Amino acid sequence: MAPPTPPPPLSQDLAAPQSPSLSLSNPPISSVFSSLEAPASSLLLSSDQVTPSASVVGNKSGLINTPANSSPSPMVMGSPSATGQGSTISDPSLPQHKNFNWTNNLHSAARFPVTEVPVSTSAEGRPRVRVSNGVFERGAKIHSDYIVGIFYGKAPSYGKIWGVLNYLWGKDKRVTIHHLSKNAYLFYIPSPTLRNCILQHELWRVGDSPFFVTKWKSEFSTNPPSLDKAPVWVTLQNLLFDLITPEGLSSVCYPLGRIVDSKPFTSISSAGVKVVVDLTKPLPPEVEVECDDGNVLLIKVIYPWLPPLCSFFNQIGHKTTLCPSAPTPEKKK
Repeated sequence: MAPPTPPPPLSQDLAAPQSPSLSLSNPPISSVFSSLEAPASSLLLSSDQVTPSASVVGNKSGLINTPANSSPSPMVMGSPSATGQGSTISDPSLPQHKNFNWTNNLHSAARFPVTEVPVSTSAEGRPRVRVSNGVFERGAKIHSDYIVGIFYGKAPSYGKIWGVLNYLWGKDKRVTIHHLSKNAYLFYIPSPTLRNCILQHELWRVGDSPFFVTKWKSEFSTNPPSLDKAPVWVTLQNLLFDLITPEGLSSVCYPLGRIVDSKPFTSISSAGVKVVVDLTKPLPPEVEVECDDGNVLLIKVIYPWLPPLCSFFNQIGHKTTLCPSAPTPEKKK
């Protein structure tokens, strides 16, 4: 009988068991994806495979859940923005709002009525709408705060008109002026009292340039009325106190024309009156008043301002320098 085999040395018993060697090198990415199977949990369905697009575009966990039995949604990869934000993904299943109403939330749209007017095409190919006269008439009523000023001849500069009229009319509120044509302007006068006062006097002036005022209308002419007979202010001096009454002033002014207005009482021997005079005839500088007792009073008549006379066409209302038909002087070279 052979002797028994002696036990191995104690150092061999205590030695660590040999384990298979581990490779520290990274395997190819393709091998990882090929060996990776979908887990049975709700994170991925068993019928789906993890695609490279999911690992590139994914969410914070690196994966995108794909519904079962559905094809992947098409994705449009936009170029990265300057701030480094993610790509833009458009989903065609979202509503496109083709009939979006831009007026629902815009409260100012309620001010404009929805109207239907006949539309045609002109010979030049432009769209043409037909607007009835009623639209213009209603618009003129809305613009009743405006009056029109029509100058005789060429109008002064805008700055001069603005300065004079705001001095005369703009004590409570500035007068807004708009240019209509070469000789017509539009004045915004919100005060009804002031507006009526301006319209009553009809004839105003800026320097030596008179202009006629009228209400804003849907239709008006830019040709002012003739100034052959026009209302002008007259100062009567050497009056008796008892003649400064409506009846007495009307009698004194009868040889001059029709008295239409007077200035407030300031003196017991003079009065300022507005008289419609005939500017085509010489105006008397004095008027005699005969009393029942035979006494004759001499009344002096002063005309502070009269409309200018154009020497080119013998026309009343503008100076020669403001004549619209005067020849333009040649510039010196």
